[in-house]
Amino acid sequence: MSYVSRYDKGDWIADCDVCGRKYKASQLQQRWDGLYCCHQDWEIRQPQDFVRGVPDNQLAPWTRPEPSDAFVPITYGPISTGPFNMSVSNSVTLGIRYIVYNPNVEAINASALNSQPLG
Repeated sequence: MSYVSRYDKGDWIADCDVCGRKYKASQLQQRWDGLYCCHQDWEIRQPQDFVRGVPDNQLAPWTRPEPSDAFVPITYGPISTGPFNMSVSNSVTLGIRYIVYNPNVEAINASALNSQPLG
């Protein structure tokens, strides 16, 4: 309902900031953005305006410094079995034996290598 031409003590004529119609000042309400508007144009503030982001902490709960490199002493000893020579490295600390390729030998017999006991 637009402006009603009657005298109300302490009330005055004001324009709606949204639609521009004339209303009595007592009929207008101040909106969240500071505009004075009629009841048809009045709206509440969007609830999503009050949502705040939650910081996403992607750090691990606990960490340790990276360990330093551990060098394992290796001893070499020649083993001669059949038509090829190979070197076996013996890790004293871990008790593991590795077969090291010898580039001086032209061909390696794979079946003889698989049947070779390492321990």
